[in-house]
Amino acid sequence: MKGQISGVRSDLSVTLVDKCTNIIILHVIKSSSINETVYPIDSKGIYWIDKIIYFQQDGTIMLGSPYNFYSFYAYFKLTPNGQLSRNEEKDYGDKSNITNINPLNSNYLLVEYKNQGVIYSWNGTLVKRIESNQNIKPIFGPKKFELKGNLTSHQQANSSFATTEGGFAYAYIVDSSSTNFPIIHLFGVKKYSLYVIFWEPETTEFGPHFLLYQCDADGLAIESCDSQIDGLGYYCRLYYQFIKHREFTISFLQSGAVLKYDTNYEYSKINTKQLDLGPSWEYPLPYGGKITETYPDISRYQITFSDQFGKQKDSWNSSSFYSTLWIILPNNTFLAATLGKNNITIYSKNLPYFLKNDTGYENPLIEITYPPRNTIIPLGCREINITYSNEISLSNNNNNNIYIYQINETIPILRQTISGKNCRVDSDKKTIIVETVLESTFNQRDKGYSIVVDNNFVKDAKYKEAIKGIRRNIWQFKTEARESKHAATLTGLLRLNTNGTSNFTKVKKENEFFRILEDQLALTIPVERDRIEIINHKTDKSGSAGHEILQLKIFSINDKLERNPMEIANDLYTMVKNKWLSPISIHSHTSFLDETYGFKVKPNLWEENKLKLIAIAVIAVILMALYFIGRKKNPEGKNFIFVSITLILIDVVVDIIFVINNGKDVRDLYLPSGLAAYIIITEITINDEYVLWLQKHAKPAALFTLLSAANIDALNLFYSKYANLELFNASISKRVEYLIFWGSGINIFIEDIPQFIIQVRFN
Repeated sequence: MKGQISGVRSDLSVTLVDKCTNIIILHVIKSSSINETVYPIDSKGIYWIDKIIYFQQDGTIMLGSPYNFYSFYAYFKLTPNGQLSRNEEKDYGDKSNITNINPLNSNYLLVEYKNQGVIYSWNGTLVKRIESNQNIKPIFGPKKFELKGNLTSHQQANSSFATTEGGFAYAYIVDSSSTNFPIIHLFGVKKYSLYVIFWEPETTEFGPHFLLYQCDADGLAIESCDSQIDGLGYYCRLYYQFIKHREFTISFLQSGAVLKYDTNYEYSKINTKQLDLGPSWEYPLPYGGKITETYPDISRYQITFSDQFGKQKDSWNSSSFYSTLWIILPNNTFLAATLGKNNITIYSKNLPYFLKNDTGYENPLIEITYPPRNTIIPLGCREINITYSNEISLSNNNNNNIYIYQINETIPILRQTISGKNCRVDSDKKTIIVETVLESTFNQRDKGYSIVVDNNFVKDAKYKEAIKGIRRNIWQFKTEARESKHAATLTGLLRLNTNGTSNFTKVKKENEFFRILEDQLALTIPVERDRIEIINHKTDKSGSAGHEILQLKIFSINDKLERNPMEIANDLYTMVKNKWLSPISIHSHTSFLDETYGFKVKPNLWEENKLKLIAIAVIAVILMALYFIGRKKNPEGKNFIFVSITLILIDVVVDIIFVINNGKDVRDLYLPSGLAAYIIITEITINDEYVLWLQKHAKPAALFTLLSAANIDALNLFYSKYANLELFNASISKRVEYLIFWGSGINIFIEDIPQFIIQVRFN
């Protein structure tokens, strides 16, 4: 049965189901009216609703109702996808022997029979049968326990509820007058006692029975028990069935310590106007203000919403006295359920925050976080912290974590799982700092992210009590929309671990194995499916294990808001190397990747050296052109001289870099060369024709001389006779040619070899 929205004005913004979180969120924006959703049912045998339970773990709402005057207890479950189902349609055997039914969570029910307890899943599947002695009841969880006495004969004598730590608790009222020793009341023993017992998930054992309250008044009953909205401890709301208009609340911890006995829920005898209307109860709200219930008559029921000063802000009326029940959800939403003739109607209203003691995390104990909610963070952000109002400690429970999700249109994408081992408590004793946020976690431009914190990730340092976490889509923010630089398509290598290689060798269709791995990689990176492809594989023979190596191609696209192939490669390397923190480890095939290998990009010489190679090609073309020009003009000349000059210029640049980087390493080794100057000076004194040439070409000769200081081969330009140009046709004696030849050879030993040795030694 699916609900339909009715009576919603056009200026309302109503959300029934959050598709990303699968949590029912009922809220009204820009209006004080009540949102109304109708679910048709077959109401035969059902006369009122006396339980309404909200399970914070998955957002399920459960409604309890006596069936055929308590011959059976019916539950209605409103699931996150809007489906309403009921449990009395399931086969629980002989229903006449059922003594009680309590939900353990949104998926399991504990059905108590006269001589045994059975845990059923919601769809009616028997999960566990627990035998018990005839006189021991009830049975709860995977093991049995004996009550401190007999349950009272009144209805609502017990209540089960989920704990913040992920376990369950059972509160029950014992009637000591039904014992075989009624004389005990003469010695001050109270008639009724409220106990609670906790089943702890870490030990899978029940703790002790904690006595919370005792009284002599008849008709003590439990209206509801649950965890506190303020995030610390639990409460049971009690009332007396035979004392008119009397309700109160007991707040307590999992250790059994009672924190508060709150009588603010008593009937108000001061408000005479409300006395005229009939009996009333006042309930304080967790974020300021109060709710007042009044029953003008048996056919009418009224809820009034007031601020912290008692000023009425809004009201809501129901025509049903017995069949209406309400709760306040953690996001300060008023939610009521009313049983009609052939339907159940859910009403909701988003209440104001009068005390302003909630910072938007639906957890008043959280003061601030980084990143803050609804902000923009830099790509690759590696900082996460949470500051609480109380001093806290890590719970060190491996089942409780922090989860980072990328918000998606369909299913949210898990980006990283963080355990308490990856966090520390700061020096202020109130702040949790996450130490291992991967650079690949917040890697998508202009995308929304949500951080979820499990209940019991931290404990209150004073009381050692589990603190509530943060559910999905509460702590949200976006990454910056900075554009990426273009990068070409690349290829890299992944390696399968031993288990992965073993599975790969057993498959009959390699392409199917690759397809599944590609799908899972696209989901976990995340990246568009058509941008990655496994194009080859081979066996790694460098190790004894013979692991399989896969060649993965990452394609480039022109969208500047999408990551380029090199950014994807870096993310993939980080995720594989940190496999147990990233979603790589949670999928069947990506878990086969070897975290010791990572992702290795194969060199792309063209992309890495494209500009250099183009420059070399241009220079080579120019040099070849100069060679052919010179050869045409003078075939006998040294037409390769410009190739030599180019190499000399490169040598000069290398020498300058060497002096800058290594000149201080060995000061005495690097001495300036004076051989070129000696050759030129002596040639001037003995060769008149050279002097005449030098006078005509003084400036070019000065440049050649400067180059020769770095490499004496530059003097060959003087007499190269290139293209029969007079500039390259100096009259040089045989003695100079002889000195240039031997000077070039000596230069190898006094410059090039020492330079190489110094670079190897000091770099």
